[in-house]
Amino acid sequence: GNAVQGGFDYQAPGGIRLEIIHGSGRVSKMSGGTETVLEQFMSPVHHIQGQVFMGQLYLTNGDDVVRSTDGVTMSLIPQAPLGKLIKLYNDHLFIANVPDGLNGPSKLYNSALRDPTSWGAANVYNLDTNNAEEITAMFTLRGYLGVAKNDSITFLLGNFFDALSAQ
Repeated sequence: GNAVQGGFDYQAPGGIRLEIIHGSGRVSKMSGGTETVLEQFMSPVHHIQGQVFMGQLYLTNGDDVVRSTDGVTMSLIPQAPLGKLIKLYNDHLFIANVPDGLNGPSKLYNSALRDPTSWGAANVYNLDTNNAEEITAMFTLRGYLGVAKNDSITFLLGNFFDALSAQ
């Protein structure tokens, strides 16, 4: 009865391919036409974003605690920021657009190296180049992590900011 808003093609540990779908705050695994609900209490307000990293699918929506799944169980990652966007880059998970008031939407957070359960205060960057506009997208391009806003793109190389480009 819930509308599907998106999905992820995911290879679980052991090489099993799974289809993970989501909609209306619910996350399910599809296998052979059978749906198994993994989570049904995420907020339906924002679209769920996902990223596969180290055998887990990490899910965020900006409203709820970040979650991870191996296709069987769902785990909470309460240390992670509550951002709307998630991206894997350079063996770190990056989360952006945290709805915390003044400049949260312009902040970029990264996890510890190969440890998406560890998020330190030193790994927070405020990308308010000229204003506190929200981060609208993250993408990779020619080895860089691109972080887009309505009027600028910031490129990250390695774990250090390399260039700003107003568009």
